[in-house]
Amino acid sequence: MTTTRLGDLPRVLPADPSWITSAPHLPDVLHLVADAAEVNSPGTYLLETTASWIAAETLGRIGAAVTEAPIDSMIRIMALPMYQLRALQRVRVAVHRALDREPDAERLLELLDLLFDYRGLTPAGLAEDLDRILAVLDLDTPAVWTIASAHLTGGQGTAWQTTYQQVTAAWRAAGVPFADPSR
Repeated sequence: MTTTRLGDLPRVLPADPSWITSAPHLPDVLHLVADAAEVNSPGTYLLETTASWIAAETLGRIGAAVTEAPIDSMIRIMALPMYQLRALQRVRVAVHRALDREPDAERLLELLDLLFDYRGLTPAGLAEDLDRILAVLDLDTPAVWTIASAHLTGGQGTAWQTTYQQVTAAWRAAGVPFADPSR
């Protein structure tokens, strides 16, 4: 059982795990970036070891949680500690800075190119994966809070359906893949 702590954010996730399982390489890549940052001087790859490591562990934990649990509704509710969300955001910013070829991010782009060379992936694909996953995890609107509250208390009336449509519209706009049984 997951214990909610102060600083945890309720996140509404699609019950269909394809939004995160379409990027199974992310935890491995971020662990490798963390390892490279660990053996080099601080700042070499623009990311601290801790941020990469936390982001990798968070993605692995979320991926396991959404694929192991049975799909019994249209959504899942998960508590996500703020520090984990911030680590994922820092990784996304660093990857985008590398793609924009900012001078202090060149080494990160070189490392990602090296890591992806044998996997058939690209740094741009990594950025797209992170953007898509964070479109779900970053969504913090009144609709998210309404859905989380209603879902946990069992109240799924008209207001729940309206807020569910608002959340799924945001997911759709961000290109998040998910099966929508309400359609």
